[in-house]
Amino acid sequence: MTQSPPDVLTAHLCDDDPPHRLTVRLRGLLDHTVAHELAALVVLVSEALADRPDVSELVLCCADVTQCDLNGISALISVRRRADAYGARLILRERPARVDRLLVRTGTAAYLGALRESEPTVRQP
Repeated sequence: MTQSPPDVLTAHLCDDDPPHRLTVRLRGLLDHTVAHELAALVVLVSEALADRPDVSELVLCCADVTQCDLNGISALISVRRRADAYGARLILRERPARVDRLLVRTGTAAYLGALRESEPTVRQP
């Protein structure tokens, strides 16, 4: 098995969640350079939610996201819409500071489930 370059977006479905939660761990870029991978992320989430109708929480773990631009935000909005369609609440966890800043600047933080004070964020320059 070959390893992806560190900047390529990868998404890993976690198997250790309770039945009502689906966690996807993101790693790499959420930007225009990985447009194909962003589209694949939306498909992955849609298929996973379709396979698990019991899911009420979709958690995206963003600790290993290295960059995010408006294309990444657009993909996250698409993921939110898919979650809504399946009756699941989207939660962005362990967000790097750079991602939080972009969410706030674009006015999408609350819509994308990133304003919950009780959830940890990873603070990086």
